[in-house]
Formats: sequence, structure tokens, C-alpha cells
Amino acid sequence: MTKRARDAAEEMAHDLNNVLAATLGIAEAILARDGLDPETRADIEAIREGARRGGAAIRWRLNGPGAPREPAALDAMIRATARLIAHRLGDGVTLALDLGDPEGLTRADPACLDRILLNLAANAGHAMPEGGTVTLSTRRHTVAAPDIRVPDTIPPGDYAVVAVADTGTGVRPDILPRIFQPGFTTRSSQGGRGLGLASVHAAARACQGFLSVASVEGQGTHVEVHLPRETGSTHVPSPGGSAARRAKPRALQPSDREIQRR
Repeated sequence: MTKRARDAAEEMAHDLNNVLAATLGIAEAILARDGLDPETRADIEAIREGARRGGAAIRWRLNGPGAPREPAALDAMIRATARLIAHRLGDGVTLALDLGDPEGLTRADPACLDRILLNLAANAGHAMPEGGTVTLSTRRHTVAAPDIRVPDTIPPGDYAVVAVADTGTGVRPDILPRIFQPGFTTRSSQGGRGLGLASVHAAARACQGFLSVASVEGQGTHVEVHLPRETGSTHVPSPGGSAARRAKPRALQPSDREIQRR
């Protein structure tokens, strides 16, 4: 990046941070009021968390992943962003959580992971115009030999895997290998520019992760992100003061069964 482009990017980031700071301040002021009903409070907490994460995403885009991070619990990171993801989905789309790796740690930057999950969830929502279910799941997976997938080959190692699956229209086999290419889109008539999935691939690699995708026409698409699994001390990102809830909010039960947007 040239100095001129860098200066322009930093100026834009400064302007956006000012807007996000104002949004965060308004959210905090509303949350300080007495008598808020639970649904309103949950929505304002989601706005506050979105403003916080938006600022982190700007810093990540400007500075890259930065220094190695302390290992963080992947399941906790997903719970912290689940409500924001639910708000990206269309009417009639249910977000389900199936978090099965409570001890899985990763050094992935939360802003990097947010970028991956929000883009994948938005893409899944577009694939279900009549409604359906998006499922976020986690698991532990050990790869013993290079595993050739689309679009990446996953090298041997121990991974914390996060998957985004939908019950949408699926992708034709002939175009499946192309969907992460910059500029490729099947939604050009609807304003698609082919940037979302390409940015997912770039963010996954920035997190030292690898992508794989499988799809069946008429049955849906399943995308997995393999992140290097870490051992050691862990920190848990703040979920913005509340557990993940329904988009038209109801607190999730301990089983993390689902979040629904109506």
C-alpha cells in the first residue's frame, strides 16, 4: 500500500471509529436507563457489541493480525458474536448453535473470526429466500495426512473446526471450486459483487486457517474453517454483557439450541 493510500485508509478508519464511538456511547446511555424491557435491552446490547467489534475489525483491516494472541476459547468467541450473526439473517431463518469443542482454543483474532462468520452467515441467508436454518458448530479434528478439499488442502495437525451449514439451494458441482474466487458471483442480477466469500478465504488464511466447502443442490452448503488448535491458558471474549439470544430475543437455553430471526 502506498503512503497516500495508507493515509486515506487511516483517515477513513478515524471517521468510522468516530461514528462507532458515538453509537457505543448512545447504546451505553440507553442501557443505563431504568425500566428497559428484556427484549429492548438485548437489542441494545447487540448494538453495543456490534460497535465494539466494528472498531476491532477496522483495526484488524488496517494493521493485520498483529502479534500472536493469547489462546482463546473458540466456543466462547462464537457465543459472543451469535446475536450479531442472527441479525444478518433474513426473515424466517433460524440460527442454531451446536458447539461441541468447549476446550478448543485458537489464537485467531476475534475480528478475523467475526469477518469469516458474518460473511458466511450472510451468504447462507441469501441461499434461503424461503427461510431455513443456519447452523454454527464446532468440533475437534486431527488431520494425519494432507487432506485435499475445496478450496484448500488441509495439512496435518490438530484443529479447532468451526462450521457454517445451511439448508438452502446448494451450489452446482461445476461452480463449487470457483465460489471463493474474487469477483465470482451467482447473484450479479441482485447486486452481488463476488467479494464476500473471497474475503472469507483471505481472512481464514490471515487466521492461519484453512477452508473446505461441500454442497448438494437443493439440500444446502457446509463450510468448515480449520483453525490451529492451541494448548495453554485461555481468555474468554466479552459477549457484550449478555448471553446470545434470539434475534427477536429470548435467552438461549443452556443447551445452546437455537437463535431465531422472524
